[in-house]
Amino acid sequence: MIADLDIYFLPSVKNYRHLSTYGYHYNGDINLCEDIETKLNDYEGIEKLCLTITGILNKFDEVKIDNLFENDKCTFVNIWLHDELFKNIKKKYGHKNISEFIVHLLNERQKLFQKPENIGRVEKCEIRIDLNNEHFFKKMKKLYDYVTDYKTIHSKLQDPGFMCSEKYKQYIEDGVDVYNQAKSGCETEGNIYCAEYRRIKNYITDDILSKLKCTKEKPKTLSISDDHSHLRERASRSPHDGSPSHGVHSGPELDPNHNSHSSISIAVIFPIIGILLIFFFLLKFTPLAALLRNRLLKKKITGPYEDKDEKEEFLSCIQEHSSTNTENSAYKVGYYATGNYLY
Repeated sequence: MIADLDIYFLPSVKNYRHLSTYGYHYNGDINLCEDIETKLNDYEGIEKLCLTITGILNKFDEVKIDNLFENDKCTFVNIWLHDELFKNIKKKYGHKNISEFIVHLLNERQKLFQKPENIGRVEKCEIRIDLNNEHFFKKMKKLYDYVTDYKTIHSKLQDPGFMCSEKYKQYIEDGVDVYNQAKSGCETEGNIYCAEYRRIKNYITDDILSKLKCTKEKPKTLSISDDHSHLRERASRSPHDGSPSHGVHSGPELDPNHNSHSSISIAVIFPIIGILLIFFFLLKFTPLAALLRNRLLKKKITGPYEDKDEKEEFLSCIQEHSSTNTENSAYKVGYYATGNYLY
């Protein structure tokens, strides 16, 4: 399925994509992650995620993402990590508890920093342990992503020629909705979602986040699933039902006799071409052409004489003349392929 490019290039989406695909796992702690995988062997995908997050932590100063606020990179890393744990890590048996991984990760990183060669080294991004409630985490992430993307969305909506796709419009509406919910319901709540809302309000003091609205929409196009349903309907239709064919065509309709006609044509044409080629080679590279020309010449010479006696007399003269030069005539008759002359 083709990606919605407007959503694909939103800052929050680009940030998550960067953290997932940049290759930070090459800088991860291999021994540490192997130990964690051994301890959590009923989880699938733990080692790869462990290598990526430890690689990010090891190269934290070099991580390039679009920050929502100054020095806010660590918040994004924590949200990315927990989103991966909730969505992509599977447990083979029993209930998944993402805190198991977080606790093991923190303990192993602490041991790593206590080694003599790492004295003085500090963790530049602390992994949070309070994001383990999936319900509140999802609301917090949606709010944080929406605020991160606000400037980009606002800029696009100012363009008179910009039209929202269905997904883009839905993304804006969901963002406005989650922000308004926080605004009306987080005065006294102490969950992580409301805590993030209050933190954001320290940077954004007015209600601009609740005013985004898509006013122009792109025309809806035929979806891939609709295309497939039309094709299935066309394929299942009987050729004798007499109904006209409308909608999506799967391809050009072929004449059932087309192949047989083609075979007959080929069977006739090839032998003719072969005969012509053989005749050409016989004329070009054998004395046959000279013999034919000699015969035609004789016929041409005798043609004007309609009287039989005159013809016989003419031929006898030729024969007599030929007999007087028997030896020479044997050597004077020659054939030249380039000019086809007779002597």
